[in-house]
Amino acid sequence: MAAYANSEHTKKALIETAGSLFAEYGVKAVTTRQIAKESGENIGIIHYHFGGKDGLLDAVLDYASEEWRDGRLERFVEEHAKLLENPLWHVEFLEKFVDYFYDMLLSDGKPLWCGTLIFQILQREGEISDRVYERISRSIIGLISGIYRQMTGDKDTENAYCWTMSLISPAVLMAVDSASVKRFSGTDKIPDSLIHKIKNIATINAAAGLTILKTRKLNND
Repeated sequence: MAAYANSEHTKKALIETAGSLFAEYGVKAVTTRQIAKESGENIGIIHYHFGGKDGLLDAVLDYASEEWRDGRLERFVEEHAKLLENPLWHVEFLEKFVDYFYDMLLSDGKPLWCGTLIFQILQREGEISDRVYERISRSIIGLISGIYRQMTGDKDTENAYCWTMSLISPAVLMAVDSASVKRFSGTDKIPDSLIHKIKNIATINAAAGLTILKTRKLNND
């Protein structure tokens, strides 16, 4: 049991070291030798546990995205479905959803490099990017677009996409460019006070956008 626990500890250390380096320098620029050196492990351990750099990258992406693949965001929407049924409760739903979504991305205890790496990879073309998109982005965009359509009755795909982007963009930007946020705040993590204010602004903007798009739809009908 002790040997197994130590093995799991080593694997996690390698994943966290590799993820941090991938996010800072890019996947292609980082070598297994560099990862081994930074983690204080022998390079052979990487091949033993992961079969090489590609296997380690898969493990890193699994670790960075596990919250987005376990259905918790979908369960949250299901648990708060009643709030979507009445327009009077839509702002309350948005407040709760933004709070939950932003906590998942920015303050759920995971290192900031998780979000940074995921969104960096999504900016590039290739098999890895396609895989990450299918694992994470497609379902998130589909889910939030569905929320928009349910609240507005608007079936316009582009309107739903634009509203979705306006809701999640502040969190995504903070995750992608965490270095700038840390420079601004002067700390090694995004301050809770800043996250709280960004949540408020995102909720206000999403609610305002919802009202504007609803009004335009009524005028066009």
